[in-house]
Amino acid sequence: MTDDEALGVAIRRYRTERAKGKSRPGTTEPDALPPHDAPKVDVQKRLTSRVMALVNARAELEGINTTSVVDEHLLRYALGVPEDPQHADERQRVFLKWFTDGAHGTPPAGCSPGLISPQHEQALYEEAGRRGISARQLLTEILERALP
Repeated sequence: MTDDEALGVAIRRYRTERAKGKSRPGTTEPDALPPHDAPKVDVQKRLTSRVMALVNARAELEGINTTSVVDEHLLRYALGVPEDPQHADERQRVFLKWFTDGAHGTPPAGCSPGLISPQHEQALYEEAGRRGISARQLLTEILERALP
């Protein structure tokens, strides 16, 4: 996603909320994205208690808080390549069904959460450092060799 695309969506959402009488008092139509170091905003989303139990357990084991987990994963999602809406909807539906059915085995093909394991990520950064290139460049090289 580009900054212009994100700003366009922010403007459209502001106008839609204002038209419905739902805009918060004191807010104005955005004319730029907030800076990278802008203060955090409160966000409320509904998650299953099982997902939160798993997230809390992993975060505790890693010594981090769940806000940083949400920040990281939402940022990874935002910086990814948007999928066709039908494909994204199907992927989410199949992945969530796999999870609610007990999450047995590996996720169905194409439904992986999209993040490599911490061990593989660390190995990627270490190898990129040895080669004097970025991890993104190394991953691109690996994928270009592996995929036709």
